[in-house]
Amino acid sequence: PVMVYFCNRIAFIIGVDSIGTKILPGLTLLIMLIFNTVIISFSATSVTREGNNFYHTKIMPVSIRMQLFVKFTMYNLVSFLANTITIGIIICSKQMSEDGSFEYVRPLLIYAIVTLLSVGMTLRSMRFDVRKPYFNLNGEGELVSNNANTTKSIIMGLVLSLIFGIAGMIIPYFIPSIGFILMFAFLGAAAVLFFIYALLSYTINLTKTYNKIV
Repeated sequence: PVMVYFCNRIAFIIGVDSIGTKILPGLTLLIMLIFNTVIISFSATSVTREGNNFYHTKIMPVSIRMQLFVKFTMYNLVSFLANTITIGIIICSKQMSEDGSFEYVRPLLIYAIVTLLSVGMTLRSMRFDVRKPYFNLNGEGELVSNNANTTKSIIMGLVLSLIFGIAGMIIPYFIPSIGFILMFAFLGAAAVLFFIYALLSYTINLTKTYNKIV
């Protein structure tokens, strides 16, 4: 949250002076999603980090789905707390306000979009690792080499950050009259669709795919 705050301040000063206040929500969305990408990328090693203990997960008296759900909760909890604190700081510091007043609606809409995307990216990242884990760890459980799933997760996050961030800056700028309404409606719908896609791709044949890991 602190890093997002200062990045926001720097971006706001540069962006607002050059273009105008209409880019503020898009800039915030871009910055928050980039930092979320870094947080979520660790979930792409959710199975890999089991290492030599992986086969124990198949014989535990706890379902595979429950084990992965606990991991998902722990991974996404960090992102959720970071996003919640960040939005609280943005509201309290009036970063989204154009007249020095407290602005709630735009930050909360950004919060909803970022939360949906964060959950979706976490599910997709975990599915990457379920589909093809890389058991290459040292004795302390640390990764010995780069994990291709982490790279996929980061690329996915950066692409989504750029698409949503740039769209959030461009739409209000070129459509002044209804720009903000159209932007939040468009990005909100896109975030919901991505969330649904991520949820379905994660849940369908999850246990079957997990049991195929050898």
